[in-house]
Amino acid sequence: MGQWTMKNCELVIFGTKGKMTQYLKSRKVRQLQEAARERTIHSKKPDIIRYRIEEMFGDVPRIELFARQKVDGWDAWGNEVECDINL
Repeated sequence: MGQWTMKNCELVIFGTKGKMTQYLKSRKVRQLQEAARERTIHSKKPDIIRYRIEEMFGDVPRIELFARQKVDGWDAWGNEVECDINL
């Protein structure tokens, strides 16, 4: 599809230890979230995605993989930020 159209979809993948339902706090978050494209940083995840994940799961440990910025309450891993995780 991307050969003729803009590649403007950001996929989010969740992973948990155990059953995801034991962590789920809200089922009100819609599958499709729309956000303005960030012009300053290439491929930056929209902030609304983090807010929706926090709404869904509450105050649990979270990590953003391939992060481009550090955010309070989130661990970060990527080659463009100071990583919280040492492999």
